[in-house]
Amino acid sequence: MCNTKHRYYIGDGAAGLLLYGAVPCRFDVKRGSVYISVIKSKRNESDMQFLDTAYQLYIFTVQQCVKFPKRYTFYVSQDISHIASEIHRKVKCANSIFPTNMHEVQMRRDYFLEAYADTQSLISQVNAASEMFQISGSVLTRWMELIQSELNLLKGVMKRDKARYKNLLQAQNETE
Repeated sequence: MCNTKHRYYIGDGAAGLLLYGAVPCRFDVKRGSVYISVIKSKRNESDMQFLDTAYQLYIFTVQQCVKFPKRYTFYVSQDISHIASEIHRKVKCANSIFPTNMHEVQMRRDYFLEAYADTQSLISQVNAASEMFQISGSVLTRWMELIQSELNLLKGVMKRDKARYKNLLQAQNETE
C-alpha cells in the first residue's frame, strides 16, 4: 500500500498523478474515492503473484473445459479441471502456513512441490486435449503461458522460502 505521508500532487483537477515517496501512482476522484494504482512502467512482480496466476489458470482452464464436447466430460474435462483446481488449492494451503518450526517449513514446501507436480501434469493433459479437440493456437498459447508462468513463480517462491527459512534450520540445529 502506498505511504500517505509522502504524497505530492501533480495534475489539473479531478485526475492526475500522485507521487507516494518514489512510486508514482494515478488516481481518479470522480469515482467517489481516491483510486490508486502504480503506473504500468513502474510495476514489479508481486511476491504473491503465484496465487493470482494459479487462480487465473483455474478459471481459464474451466472456461476452456466447458467448451469440450459433452461426451468427454468424464474422460477429459473433469480431470483437467480437477488438476487446475488442485493447483489453486495447494498454493492457497501452502500460502496459509506461516512456519515457526522446521516441520511447518516442510509442510509448506510439500504443498508447493505438489502444486508444481500438478502443474507439470496439467501440461500433458492440455497437450492431449489439444490433439483431441483442435484447440485454437491463441487459446493454447494463452493456456501454456499461464502454466509456464505458474511453474516459474512456484520455482521462485520455493527458492525464496529456502533462503528465508535457512536461519530457522540453523536455529533448530543449535538448540539440538
